[in-house]
Amino acid sequence: EQLTLSQRVSQMSRNLGSTVSALRRFGGAGLVTSRPVPSRLSHKASDQPDFRLGVDRSFRAYNLFEEIKRDYEQTQETLAASGDNREVTMRALHHRSALKVLELARQNGGLYTKAAQFVASLQGGAGDKGIPKEYVEVLRVLTDAAPHRPMSEMNSVLMSDFGGKDAGQLFASFDELPIAAA
Repeated sequence: EQLTLSQRVSQMSRNLGSTVSALRRFGGAGLVTSRPVPSRLSHKASDQPDFRLGVDRSFRAYNLFEEIKRDYEQTQETLAASGDNREVTMRALHHRSALKVLELARQNGGLYTKAAQFVASLQGGAGDKGIPKEYVEVLRVLTDAAPHRPMSEMNSVLMSDFGGKDAGQLFASFDELPIAAA
């Protein structure tokens, strides 16, 4: 059985809602404010990722998902009552939502950027049977203009990994402005 876009959004929302409810039951608020606990395998607390960052990203994504879901539901109700041009209205809705997803990907970075790049790589979209082309078009900016790290950060990592040597000492030439970022 094929689900409509609205049905898929509702189903995904229920699944994500269950996850967030479980986090809240098991101390979600504490997770957001607690300090990371060093792993037994780690020698330094700084080796551990900041767990709060992941939780914050997840809650931002969940909140945006709920906002977009409400927008889709309200738009569907309005369309049913008004008889407006469905195609034009849905394109505007997809574009509006895609801009919000782009902002989320930029804000959250990492895997969220990669997921948005994947969506952007889909050719043409497939309407209600796949990803609307408005998402593909809006998120395409992340394929060539993904955020990159400043050279000072890069040098810090290089120096840490290569005995105090920065890019200038390790490479014959090194352009500080990347051609693209992945």
